[in-house]
Amino acid sequence: AIYATIACDYSCFTLGCIDPTACNFNSYSQTDDGSCLYDGCVLGCTQPDACNYDSLATAEDFSCVYGCTIGCTDEIACNYNAMADLDDASCIMPGCLLANALNFDANAGCEGPCYFECIADLDGNGSMDMSDFLMILDAFGCLQDCEPYDLDDDTIVGAADLQLFLASYGILCGE
Repeated sequence: AIYATIACDYSCFTLGCIDPTACNFNSYSQTDDGSCLYDGCVLGCTQPDACNYDSLATAEDFSCVYGCTIGCTDEIACNYNAMADLDDASCIMPGCLLANALNFDANAGCEGPCYFECIADLDGNGSMDMSDFLMILDAFGCLQDCEPYDLDDDTIVGAADLQLFLASYGILCGE
């Protein structure tokens, strides 16, 4: 108070633990209420109206945040919210929605990567790409012992093998 004639009101100060050695010490408390904890403390925000309220917390760590945006904070999720400060467990994860894929997921929230059976992942990198195409081209014209480049099993590497490869070019291979 500035003037001695004005009485101070300390009713806003709460009861709490006033022992500074306790893990739930509250420097704002004026009166000890017997709630001091010394073992098994879980520090966190104990204010239910805070965005980051932690129901498992047994001791206030004064980290409470108010007025924040909650939402999905997983960048991979279909409903990722870049503005969200705190995750609300609402994330909807992507999955493969193509029924002919090896990893088809009818419950996926949005389109994710699909994997297929590859006929010619010759370099073993998980996809049929330019590297594999160049390997088949290098084997083009082979007339005997043409595995694994003879994709149509006719004993030669020819135009039919190139067509089969190109029909699946760029797919991700399943295991």
